Amino acid sequence: MNENAPSPETETEQADATTPVAKKNIMQSLGWGLWSVLLLLTIIGLIVAGLSTPQQIDPTLQATQSVPREVAVPKPAAPPPKPPEPKPEPVPMTPVISPLQDDTQPQEETQIRIGPQTLINYTPLPAEKPVQVAAAIPAKKPEPTPVTAPSVPSETRATLPHFAKPVIAIVIDDMGLDRRHTTQITALAAPITLAFMPYAEQLDTQTKQAWTAGHELIVHMPMEPEDLAHNNPGPNALLLKNGTDENVRRLDHNLASFQGYMGINNHMGSAFTMSRAAVTPVLEDIKKRGLWFLDSKTDARSVASTVADEIGLPYASRDIFLDNVNSKQAVLAQLKQVEQVARKKGYAIAIGHPKEGTVTALQEWLPQIQQRNFALVPLSTIIHARFPKAAVPRYARNGEFNVAEKSGEQKSN
Repeated sequence: MNENAPSPETETEQADATTPVAKKNIMQSLGWGLWSVLLLLTIIGLIVAGLSTPQQIDPTLQATQSVPREVAVPKPAAPPPKPPEPKPEPVPMTPVISPLQDDTQPQEETQIRIGPQTLINYTPLPAEKPVQVAAAIPAKKPEPTPVTAPSVPSETRATLPHFAKPVIAIVIDDMGLDRRHTTQITALAAPITLAFMPYAEQLDTQTKQAWTAGHELIVHMPMEPEDLAHNNPGPNALLLKNGTDENVRRLDHNLASFQGYMGINNHMGSAFTMSRAAVTPVLEDIKKRGLWFLDSKTDARSVASTVADEIGLPYASRDIFLDNVNSKQAVLAQLKQVEQVARKKGYAIAIGHPKEGTVTALQEWLPQIQQRNFALVPLSTIIHARFPKAAVPRYARNGEFNVAEKSGEQKSN
């Protein structure tokens, strides 16, 4: 028997002695295991959180770079979108339109009465309907157009005898309405041809004064202008809308307004004198009455002179307008143009109006006309020289004035 071998009692005692130690070690191992499991679970949780997809994160959160790890920070709430501002509805703008663009529309005539104290050249316009204007545009005054001497038709040179000095006829339109300036024109000591308006008042008195003063008379016949909406020719005007019978009736009515005239010329009439169909029967009636005609040429396209020549009516045409600008200096400048025309073709016909600038200019110019080597004559003198074989109207005053002819002699008819 081995003496060194431990006895059973000794092993039991040793086993009993080691039991607490083993228990202690087991508890420590279990503790560390639990801590390891907790740490592992924590790590796994962090890893799972780090691997989470954007879909698993609240869309209102975002990562910031100001912290060591990504920390979910709520996004600032976006401001609600503003509702679109309503666009203002466009305001309809009314264009600036001429009150009457269609010249075919008939113009209702306005009966005009002129009192004896009237001091202006009054041609009233019909009342216009108010027009809404889109934008106020300041009116611009038209620049006066310089008048140049017109070309002389060949038939004029062939039919007009050559006087020893150029002759000039001054015709004053619109007489009888502006009573003050009508009286001043009548008082001019020169043989001027005066065209009286057939609807002026007290025509018998006014025309008798003019005839007694030595002036020649014609009827200033109202005719339709091209812009009828802004230019009223007056009552009983000859209009394109009328038939021939109505225009001839109006012609007869106007010719009965006074006596002592030798012919007519047109008041306005730019549209009427461009219509061959309208003007022909009127001029034919004038010829039957033994009267003569002056084409005022309110429009260069007038066919009145051509028609008069075709039907054999003695006539003449205006050369220069004197007073489109109503000032003394402007009228004197136009009278210079009249002199140039007269020197060029032997005669000139100028038309003016009873205005202040015309009156003062003629008062200065007329006394100098002989010194300028011109002869002032009635309109009938020029028409008679153009148509020497035609019968002279009863009230033509050409025979009462001496006109120097090419022979240098004075002829008195």
